[in-house]
Amino acid sequence: CSWAEYDGTYTNVEGRVQRAFKAVEPVGRAKPVWVIISELAKYMGSSGFDYPSWSDVLKEVAAKVSQYSELTVDGVSKVGGQVVKKRGGLKISLKGLEPKVREGAWSGYLLIAGRGLHHLDTGDLTRRLSFASKEVPEPYVEICRDDAAKLGLEEGDLVEVRGPRGSLKVKVKVVPKGLSSVVFMPIHFPACNPLSIMKYEIDKDVRIPLFKHSMVELSKAR
Repeated sequence: CSWAEYDGTYTNVEGRVQRAFKAVEPVGRAKPVWVIISELAKYMGSSGFDYPSWSDVLKEVAAKVSQYSELTVDGVSKVGGQVVKKRGGLKISLKGLEPKVREGAWSGYLLIAGRGLHHLDTGDLTRRLSFASKEVPEPYVEICRDDAAKLGLEEGDLVEVRGPRGSLKVKVKVVPKGLSSVVFMPIHFPACNPLSIMKYEIDKDVRIPLFKHSMVELSKAR
């Protein structure tokens, strides 16, 4: 069943474990994930998967995984949950990377393409949610107040964002605080996706695209 149809916990990248409360009853024959895994394990001949409830799963995790040993049902059920115990790790120094401006002298603003608060990835699911679409109904380019003033831009103005692979017309969102010469665009609107105008490389070490290294120019749309 969906995340809204069962009780359980989840751990975020910070290591914070929080309770998920069931909001609605499962539809039809839908089952919680932990029940499906338990039944699958039994079908494959494994034992030890007889969990009466989600809390028993949490208790076993706390008993078996040292970092989770201090977790309790009451603790993860509170607002903010509990944070797993930290272990010492390897400390390394990282060199900062400057944006790579390609031949053709693209300059002006560093474009950050990423996720916003109210939508997920391509937005195919979240754009159907009334509250998410109410908060962020359309694409935008976010720019700091000082840079907007230099360009003569105000909130809601239509601008053209030009990159190495094309251009997009989008409304301006002016923020009081932000980095100078840096703009942000969400990736949740396929018809106005900033990745379509960016020309990026694949990092040779970690093999991921460098989406934070593309330069663009901004001007009022005509």
